[in-house]
Amino acid sequence: MGKNDKIQKRFPAETKLDEMTFLNNKKINGELYAYLQEKSYPEDGETRVYKKQLPSQADICEAVGIKSPKTLKRHIQSLIDYGFLEDRDKYYVLGDRENMFLLLPLSTVQFLIDTLTENVIKVYIYLGQRYKYALSQGILYSFTLKELGAHTGINIEGNSRGYTVLNNALTCLQNNGLINYVDYFDDRSPRKRLTGFSYYYKK
Repeated sequence: MGKNDKIQKRFPAETKLDEMTFLNNKKINGELYAYLQEKSYPEDGETRVYKKQLPSQADICEAVGIKSPKTLKRHIQSLIDYGFLEDRDKYYVLGDRENMFLLLPLSTVQFLIDTLTENVIKVYIYLGQRYKYALSQGILYSFTLKELGAHTGINIEGNSRGYTVLNNALTCLQNNGLINYVDYFDDRSPRKRLTGFSYYYKK
């Protein structure tokens, strides 16, 4: 196990639907948040990202697939507006906006940033939280694409593109060894069962 496998990063993983959360809020860029987590340090009881240690806005945009510095500023402001980021003079603070979290190794966070999109990252965090809870109950988590979409801000009702995005996200995560799932039918309705979840990608 490498050094970066031992460092843990904490991601908001609230699964409510009756309020806006990190996962279901379309205005929250999961990949940008993961990028800030990668650059963060624990200090004085806070998780800080020092501004002077960040690369240029153009480099950040390239790293997380954001079109322009103007769009980057808008995404950062959304993180601030919804309480996931605090803007201090010399640094940002990744806040405790939610009560439920999923801990991920830094090496996995870096892999997510380098290779996957914000949609896939949110799907991965959501499934990890659900898998963890289901295992504590002695069961495996079962879900539909409609449910998964509702919890990750991807609508599939009358939206074939959303359906494709979710299926592609699941395929991508499975191909990289981060999840395992099987398709099955319950009362003739298609469902999926999460049979495995890994905190480490397949190297």
